[in-house]
Amino acid sequence: MEPIVKKEFGLTAGLLLLSTSLFTLFTAKAISPTQPVVLLALIILFLLWVCLLAINLALVSRSFAWINLLAIVGIYILLTRGQVTAIIGATLFLLLSLTARQVILRELDSRIEYSTRSVFYSGIKYIIMGSAVLLMGVATPYITETLVTKDEVVPESLIRLLLRPYQPYLQDVISPELPASISVDIIANELDARPSVSGLSEEQRQLYTRQITQQLTQNKPSTENIVTIITEVINNKIRLYSRANPAITPIFIFLLAIIATRIAAAWLAQPPLLLIALLIWAARKINLFKLLSLSKSVEKLEL
Repeated sequence: MEPIVKKEFGLTAGLLLLSTSLFTLFTAKAISPTQPVVLLALIILFLLWVCLLAINLALVSRSFAWINLLAIVGIYILLTRGQVTAIIGATLFLLLSLTARQVILRELDSRIEYSTRSVFYSGIKYIIMGSAVLLMGVATPYITETLVTKDEVVPESLIRLLLRPYQPYLQDVISPELPASISVDIIANELDARPSVSGLSEEQRQLYTRQITQQLTQNKPSTENIVTIITEVINNKIRLYSRANPAITPIFIFLLAIIATRIAAAWLAQPPLLLIALLIWAARKINLFKLLSLSKSVEKLEL
């Protein structure tokens, strides 16, 4: 067996073993991601998995690349017991991973000098998007059930946090300050409407004025009430839409996951890039990878 084929077998075996470990943790119901040790293990395994998948897609042959991707998809579907959402996520992952391979190979072949960031950056973003849909394939049934049954899908604390920068504007809208002259006229009219206050001294009228002012302002709406109303409206809309469109809800969840990871991919790709550079450096030291200097003929059309 040729050394290159042996290396491809080794990379494939390592990727599949890592994929099995990662997907087992993802799908294990007895394991809670909120546990610090489990969460740390998931993050480390995920970073290694993304890096090894990117390296495999860049360096192994076409046949081994298909073996890798199809085996990953098969392991994932097997561990998720063939759920419909898992199959959808696996299909999207396969398409995104093939796109990542094409992008990485194009960068690898077109560059004059090798650069880890330039070669892998765009491909890693597609791999991260594929990883997100894999995760949604497992989480979508639980998310859909939560949307239908839970009263508070979107917590009020989140809405309050999002609206905090706009709180001064909301306060101006829901509780505009009245001019002093209007306030005085309102209170004077209120006093005149009460027969019991006729003949009172000035001090007693001032006391009534303070009492009436408190009555006018005690029911004044606040931003806290507005946040509660907005939260209730959002949660009601989500519940109604989820119950009326049970088949469309998973598709919406997948699209939302892809869009969110696409927006955040520029930041999420940085740790895998650093780890890939470290892994390639270490692999070159043990002669697993080689950096070759090649001379190629370039065709140029001239007049």
